[in-house]
Order: sequence, then structure tokens, then C-alpha cells
Amino acid sequence: MIPLLVSLFFFPWFIRYLKSLNVKQFIREDGPESHHVKKGTPTGGGMFIIGVWALSANLFAYLFNMVNHPDYSALWRSPYFVLPMVVTLALMGLGMWDDLAKVMKKHNKGVGALPKLAYQALVGAILGVFMVMTLGDTHVNVFGNMITLPAWGYIAYASFSITALSNAVNLTDGLDGLAGSTTAITIATFILLLLTSTMGGMVVIPSLLLCGLLIPILLVFTGMFNKYPAKVFMGDSGSLALGGFIGAIGLLTHQDGWLLLTAGLFALEALSVVLQVASYKLTGTRLFRMAPIHHHFELTGLHESVVVDRFCIFHAILCTTAFCLQRFV
Repeated sequence: MIPLLVSLFFFPWFIRYLKSLNVKQFIREDGPESHHVKKGTPTGGGMFIIGVWALSANLFAYLFNMVNHPDYSALWRSPYFVLPMVVTLALMGLGMWDDLAKVMKKHNKGVGALPKLAYQALVGAILGVFMVMTLGDTHVNVFGNMITLPAWGYIAYASFSITALSNAVNLTDGLDGLAGSTTAITIATFILLLLTSTMGGMVVIPSLLLCGLLIPILLVFTGMFNKYPAKVFMGDSGSLALGGFIGAIGLLTHQDGWLLLTAGLFALEALSVVLQVASYKLTGTRLFRMAPIHHHFELTGLHESVVVDRFCIFHAILCTTAFCLQRFV
């Protein structure tokens, strides 16, 4: 209730604050014509989403430490609490840098691709190093089967996972309400997967807390302020951070084996961009009318709110499939 109420009462103030700073979205010039009316909409809502989440999580960690509950008092010392927090905040910082660069340049292109990829890969590699050195964990979940990697291989795997998911959620954030709603579905699925897993309490409890506190903020953001027509965009400060959070929780709780389903829509969005670029460079033709693929469906004549609804249903089916496979197979 705390993050829910804080979001309800203070998000409108934050939107007005963004407007006063003239922090606004710049629309890609080659994007759908219907998106040009969005020019000037405040961006950077991800700072509020991640900020409220981080403050709420640390508030609860402090309260649990005060009452000295045996299951919760060690949250601040738990890598399953600290590492997702650090990864998410680090990638929010990258997103803020990118959002600020767009405002300064007055263009939809912010930080260059190579610096962003290098930063994301470094954050993922650091997560992998801490998992190897602190937890001694080099296990990868492949649809329920645990595979052990060498230390260097796991660090590379963690680096790739964080980079890929961070960028994939960022690419998905192209329609009003799409990234926020699908991320909430993924995180809700994580909660179900964790509740039915056989992992110990000190792994599950911090992860459940972090996931549970993020969902109400996303629901308020998506349902009240980002649904069509959006009053505010999350920006890269939100999408990069949320992708990193999903990747970190997936790796730490060994739900990474189900990410092809629980993060299936994000993977599809990223794959559509890769295929579009490869096809155009190799053959001079485009596979889609526009990439990421949500723009392709827009250009077929579907209203963006219809595309968002159908993508959410598709993503929910993928997540339900992941839960059923983990629980019953």
C-alpha cells in the first residue's frame, strides 16, 4: 500500500516538475506519423518509478531490521536484496544520462550505442563476478535443468543477459502503456514462480519483497499516467532499469531458464530489430514495415491501444505457459 499511495499522490506532482524543467520527449522523425502529436510529452517517469521502489524497499529493510525478525533482519546483508538494487539503480543512472542527452540535443538520439552497450555489459559482468565470488554460483537454469558453467563463462553469460534484457525492454517502450504493463506481467509471474519454487527463504523472501513493491508502482504509472494518451513517458531511466531488474532477479533466483517465455515479448521486440537491420543490409529489403515490431502492427492500421492490448494478452499467455511448465512438468 505504501508505494501504491505514494505513487497515486505524488506522481502528478512529479509530472508537473518535469514539465517545469522542460524535460520532454523528442519523437523519432522516421516513426509513425500518429506519434508526432506526442512531441513535448514529459519523459523521465522512470526516475520516479525506480526512486519510490528503492526507497520503499530500503524502508521495509530498515523496519524489519528494527524488529529483528529472523527471516527479514538480514535483508541489507543479503546479496539477493543488494545486487538487484545495485543493478537497477546503475542502469537507471545510464537511462538518466541518455534522457538528459536527448533533452540537451533536442533530438530522440541520446548517448551513443557503443557507450551504452559497454556500460550495460560492465554492470552485467560485475553482477556475474559477485555471484561467482560471493555466492559461488555458476549454475544456469535451462528449462528446469541446471547446467554448471566455468566462472568466466558465467560472468560472460550474466553480462549478456543484463545487456540483452535491458535493451529489449528499452525497445519495447515505444507505445503508451506497453513497457509498463508487460513488465508488470513478467514481475507478477516471477512472484508465482518463486512462491512455487523449492529455493530457500533467504533467496525467495528478498526477491518477493523487491518484486512485490514494484508492481503497484507500475500499475499506477501504466493505468493512470502512461495509458493512451500518455501524460508521461518512463524514458530510458525506467526501461533500461526495469530490464536490468528482470535480468538480475532471473539470474539470482535461477528463473533465467524461463526468461525466453517470461520475457518473451521483449525478446521478440529485440529480435525484430535485429532481423530488420540484417535483412536491409544483406538484401536491401525490410521484413517489417517498421521495427520494433509493435510499429509494424501500427502501420497495418491497428490503433496503438489495440496493439498494446493484444501484445499484453500474448505476453500473458507466454508467462502463463512458463508457470505451468515450471509447476506441472
